Amino acid sequence: MDYIKKIGIELEGLWSYAPIDAYEDSSVEFNIDDDDDSNYFIGECSFMSDNLTELKNMIKDRYPEDVNSSCGMHCHLSFQNDIYYTLFTRKRFYDYFLSKMHSFGVRNKINEKSAFWRRLNGQNNFCNKIFIPSEQLKTDCNNRYSQLNFCYEEHRTIEIRSLPMFKKIQLAFLAVDELVNIFESWIDIHYDQIEQLRKPIKRRVLM
Repeated sequence: MDYIKKIGIELEGLWSYAPIDAYEDSSVEFNIDDDDDSNYFIGECSFMSDNLTELKNMIKDRYPEDVNSSCGMHCHLSFQNDIYYTLFTRKRFYDYFLSKMHSFGVRNKINEKSAFWRRLNGQNNFCNKIFIPSEQLKTDCNNRYSQLNFCYEEHRTIEIRSLPMFKKIQLAFLAVDELVNIFESWIDIHYDQIEQLRKPIKRRVLM
């Protein structure tokens, strides 16, 4: 990764045991028979890494044994330089993001009735199709249930909420790769603008 500093992952689902760094989440729902006395854990676990290979191994080790449409795979991205963050607060990036995610779904032949498309089309209450970085960057904003959540003040990250928990873990790996490509390619495309943003900062420091 050239510009991304760390990637944080939140996996939601059902396990036969509580995974590492696990905690309960009331938004994750499974129909469990009240008479079922088997051991299981429902909720989510979170972790992060600055190494993509290590991150995928962590996903593999912690991936739930069962998932459904209530489960999301939320990804947090932090960046090597805060200047990069500003490039993603523009509506043009959001359009680029949606286009790339749509292409990802088509390319990987994801079923049109799947949770992936419902999230991408804004048909999930925890993943609304709205783009409000100017509101979310405020410390008192409670509206975080969007496809992209700009939670800089809280976590210094952008949270991507548009991915479901895939039935096939290989799709989860591919989705993480796709996110890295989307964000880093956008920086590459607009790198000249970054240099322009840096200049006034340097002048103020010299003064």
